[in-house]
Amino acid sequence: MGTAPRRDHGVVVPVRAFRLGNTRLAAGLDDATRTALAQQLATRVVQAAGDAPVVVVTSAPEVVPDPVSGTPMVVPRGRHHNAT
Repeated sequence: MGTAPRRDHGVVVPVRAFRLGNTRLAAGLDDATRTALAQQLATRVVQAAGDAPVVVVTSAPEVVPDPVSGTPMVVPRGRHHNAT
């Protein structure tokens, strides 16, 4: 009682370029709709982390830190997070 909750975890969220997301849905959704969906899904994942520290890992220039929450962004130089 009276102690702060222990923070022994954080969340790392890999995000690819929004325009490249959800390509399997291309038959039913146009590019703009798929892009918006990918952005909404990434936002929901970050929000679901709640109070846990979050780092978004991406090489996509359109994925920027949220100006309200300040969720940081890490961009690997010369690599994509989904590279094998």
